[in-house]
Order: sequence, then structure tokens, then C-alpha cells
Amino acid sequence: RRMPGFASDPRALLHGVETRTSCPVQIARDERSLECPGISGLYPTGEGAGWAGGIISAAVDGVRVGRALAIASGVSAVSLGGLASARDDR
Repeated sequence: RRMPGFASDPRALLHGVETRTSCPVQIARDERSLECPGISGLYPTGEGAGWAGGIISAAVDGVRVGRALAIASGVSAVSLGGLASARDDR
């Protein structure tokens, strides 16, 4: 099965990296925007950045950061299912 417009060249490779370790430190990120303070455009995400402790929490963090990035890029809340803020309500 092929995704139109994505890696249509049969020689194309898609690489994904997985490790069995978690990051012993946490990369700082703004509480609201989830962007790394002082490094514009960097959104630390998941286990590698110290923001998750397993595959499920890493997936949830990826969704949160993806939404934050979409909002920062000007995507409307309507197209994000009514999401008004990147910050979750804990």
C-alpha cells in the first residue's frame, strides 16, 4: 500500500529510531507553548527529551506537542477539533 506523494521513489528509505533507554535529563520547554526557551522552533518531545516514560506517554506527548506546533504555525482551533490551547488541563 502506498501513500500518494510520500516516498514514491522505490529507492526511498524512511528511517525511525527507537532505543530501550530513557533520557536521564529533561530538555526545558515553555509550559504553555511547549517550545524550548531560547531555541525558537525546537519542541522537545517524548522519551528522548525527558518528557515521557514509556511508549504511551511518549505518544500522548507527541500529540500535545504536535497540537502546540500547529497552533504556533497558525492552524485554526476549528481544524484541531476545537482545541483552544496547547496546554492540557491536568
